Amino acid sequence: MNERVTIFFRRKDSSTVRMVECHGAFRRQGWKLQRYKNRLPVVGTYGEGVVALSNQVKVDHAAWRNVTIFETFSGDELSRITMVGTGDANNRSTLVAYPAGAPRIEAVAFDGARTLVYGE
Repeated sequence: MNERVTIFFRRKDSSTVRMVECHGAFRRQGWKLQRYKNRLPVVGTYGEGVVALSNQVKVDHAAWRNVTIFETFSGDELSRITMVGTGDANNRSTLVAYPAGAPRIEAVAFDGARTLVYGE
């Protein structure tokens, strides 16, 4: 069984349509697919489960659940997208790019709703 889920979303203040597509690994880790199938919101509290590193922030998956991607901003512009699990072979955390001067990192839910993770 090789399930594929494609989610299209649009920010309320934008005409740009974004897409998140997930497949393959969900065959082995089907529980992750539930965030899409069951339309689960992001669960996490600002500043918790994060550790600032040099040009990165480590986000703990126990503290931040149901995240599809993490977005890093440069000013008001989206500068980087990080897939959940990047930088951790055990998938217990995500290393999110956070270059000097970046104002914030946001967690994105299945529907495009954003939650501030780190920064301002």
